[in-house]
Amino acid sequence: MDRAASRWVLVMVPKFDVAIVGAGVAGCLMAAGLAKKGLSVCLIERKPISKIGVKVCGDALIADSKLKEIGFQPPKGYVERELYGFKVYVPGLDVITLKAKVLLLDREGFGRWLFERALDQGVTPFESTIAINPIISDGWVKGVKVKRLNEPPLTINSGLTVDASGVASFLRRKLPREWWVSEEVTRYDLALCYREIRLAEGFDDDYCSIYYDQAISPMGYLWIFPKSKGKVNVGVGLRMNVKAPLREVLHHHLACDPRFNSSRILHAGWGVVPARHPLKCFTSNGFMVIGDAAYQATCGLGEGLRPSIVSAYLAAQEAAEAAYYGLEDLWGYNVKYLKTLGLAQVQSAAFTYYFERLSDERRNKLLSNFAEGSFNLEAFLNFKIDAKILAHSAKLGLQQFKELIGEWRLVREVKSIYTAYPEASKNYPEWSLRADNFWSKIKASTY
Repeated sequence: MDRAASRWVLVMVPKFDVAIVGAGVAGCLMAAGLAKKGLSVCLIERKPISKIGVKVCGDALIADSKLKEIGFQPPKGYVERELYGFKVYVPGLDVITLKAKVLLLDREGFGRWLFERALDQGVTPFESTIAINPIISDGWVKGVKVKRLNEPPLTINSGLTVDASGVASFLRRKLPREWWVSEEVTRYDLALCYREIRLAEGFDDDYCSIYYDQAISPMGYLWIFPKSKGKVNVGVGLRMNVKAPLREVLHHHLACDPRFNSSRILHAGWGVVPARHPLKCFTSNGFMVIGDAAYQATCGLGEGLRPSIVSAYLAAQEAAEAAYYGLEDLWGYNVKYLKTLGLAQVQSAAFTYYFERLSDERRNKLLSNFAEGSFNLEAFLNFKIDAKILAHSAKLGLQQFKELIGEWRLVREVKSIYTAYPEASKNYPEWSLRADNFWSKIKASTY
């Protein structure tokens, strides 16, 4: 990283077209995209250079049609293994197979490559720099105040300020509460994760494994993702309002799997991930929020890499084409995200809220409609229930069919709400009330 270090300098007059806080996947991609189009961009990162790319993560990137559409593919040198999808395990049921191209990444190397890519486009980096506050004037965000250790605070002026700071969402949380982008997030909306990278021999699985078991991980899940050269990414995630000894939960599960009998831990760490639907609005005057900072992760899978890549691309596209950086100029980013990948995510979130509150008996009745089946992941996340599933459900019995129809009605309602996402900001307040009413009902378990 010597070349990067030599370019990591503070400028005397910090004025940029775009200031981005967070040099993670979303931040680096958006910075590179905008700089490539000729905009002056700075990238503000609290970590030192040596830690760029280091993150507790499942390391799995779903390489679906959306990534193909935007033309993104990680370099082969950072892909440790390619798998065929996910196998979902629930006690008392046959395995559910979700087919997809899944790339297990060298997460640290991938993150550093993205950062280097941004530098190659001329992005100005601010390393070991903490974002303190957004600069707000006349209802606009006009930059960000930052600070380095042992140095006085510095004001960075920018036409557009972007929060890509991850789930902490440092800037967004300090905006005026009445702004639409300042949606409140609770502990229930977040999941605490404990993850290990283990060396275990004999792992020849071609699928990622996800386990849902109320007895082991209430309101959460465990995962086992095989990588290359005997490495395995294993972990557990639970909503933060649920108290449980995560490390012990994971170790108890692994102790029941003979493949881990002689395994050893190479790395262990903790992280927090979004466990809710995306924010309803990602923009304001002079401001955008992307990636985990916008809670753009897929509930049930804990998937954040693909959403971060897609949101960075869409946000950069909208910002580059905007005549100004006002709310209306940037509004298309909201529409494009929430009517594409976001549409699948709100359906997944609705189902997850519903699923978590079911008893084990009702869970099994619902999932038995899909047990021993193989499905395309994209279709499954969009809850496309075809004639084959309906026929199978009818054969299982009335209770199973009722659970399936109950799920379908729930998903159909949230899909209809977000399909009607307003094309213009003037219609947002009325739409937002409708969406809020839906999420309030489902979180209160009125379904």
